[in-house]
Amino acid sequence: MLKTVLIVDDELTLLDSAAQALSLKGYAVMKADNGKDAVKIATENLPDIILLDVVLPDISGGEVARALQKNYTTKNIPVIFLTGLLTKKDAHTVIGNNAFISKPYSLSEVIMEIEHQLAKRDGNKT
Repeated sequence: MLKTVLIVDDELTLLDSAAQALSLKGYAVMKADNGKDAVKIATENLPDIILLDVVLPDISGGEVARALQKNYTTKNIPVIFLTGLLTKKDAHTVIGNNAFISKPYSLSEVIMEIEHQLAKRDGNKT
């Protein structure tokens, strides 16, 4: 079954290149360039996983994640935070126990983390 990824980033070049690369790897991709659209798209479409930038123009990635966590239909969607602003040390304070990848990142790193998070969600610990 085709897995769906919602990518949320206000850097449009990065958003488009990540979407294209993930599509080529066999994922269905949805995109949002701000937090409010991300919440709406996630709620309406229930992606399998979300790649979420921490800094967005309207509401922060942390606020997006909290809104999704409070919603019964979206609370179990894994979130992988993407940011160039946090170190691993600072990340836990900002994003809690969610997965985290530093920008700039490689596609292979992102795909590996997507697969890991989906396996965890589905009960196959990797």
